Amino acid sequence: MPEVADRDRIAMIAELANASGIAGMCGGQALDLAAEGQRITLDALERIHRHKTGALIRAAVRLGALSAGDKGRNTLPILDAMQRVSALPSRFRMTFWMWWAILQR
Repeated sequence: MPEVADRDRIAMIAELANASGIAGMCGGQALDLAAEGQRITLDALERIHRHKTGALIRAAVRLGALSAGDKGRNTLPILDAMQRVSALPSRFRMTFWMWWAILQR
């Protein structure tokens, strides 16, 4: 990645660390393990998926933007705004996990 600026590399590392840490995948896994064998609410299920799959999908999009330099970095506020107003990522995650759960049976 010699063409990616150092500041973008650092931002990419931070993005991936955040998505995989307690605010992301690890936090979601902890919630998932705590809920194992219990009936949970739809809100709790969505929280688990938002932390696990959602955090990694978000990171993948943001890593791509950061790797594109100035133009990509300038899209980050737009991506953040789209995430706040759109229910589509949540629906995508739920569809994915329903499909996955069916395949596990």
